[in-house]
Amino acid sequence: MKNKARALLKPVARIIARFGVHPNTLTVTGFLVTVVAAIFYAEGRFVLGALVLLFAGLFDVFDGDVARLSNKVTRFGAFLDSTLDRFTEFFIFSGFAYHFKKDFYTVYLIFTALFLSLMVSYTRARGEGLGYSTKKGPMDRPSRYFYIIVISFLPVIYFELYISVFIILTLITVLRRIYDLKKLDEIKEV
Repeated sequence: MKNKARALLKPVARIIARFGVHPNTLTVTGFLVTVVAAIFYAEGRFVLGALVLLFAGLFDVFDGDVARLSNKVTRFGAFLDSTLDRFTEFFIFSGFAYHFKKDFYTVYLIFTALFLSLMVSYTRARGEGLGYSTKKGPMDRPSRYFYIIVISFLPVIYFELYISVFIILTLITVLRRIYDLKKLDEIKEV
């Protein structure tokens, strides 16, 4: 599905690249748009937050494609993209937490979800730092992003349930990646 979406948006990326827009500009712009989404979440305007978050996601698609099309792929660009992705998660979950600030249990669930979301990215990055690549599990970044958008359209009264499912799925992803890296190490030892 992700590859089909990229293929559909490729002509737009070509136009952006022709105009000479730097990929890092797209990355930063996408992040700033996400901050606006987080503000809407904080205000309890979840549907509007989801629509803005969806728009921000386009920048996340375009930055990499534009970098490749304009031959501006850099290690710093990849680093900036990954770093701002983590900031994005923090702001979105903080927006939710602010909205539910009077409900300690919900805020606790939100920050647990944030922690595990960050751990999904950390396990992948740390594995790659050790020379292993693991992308397994149900909640890679696009899936987490999509999940947040979908639950934003659902009745807010069940938010604790939605965020609990998110926690379970991200925990499964973290554990799966740990397992994969452990198995790779065992194979290497044999």
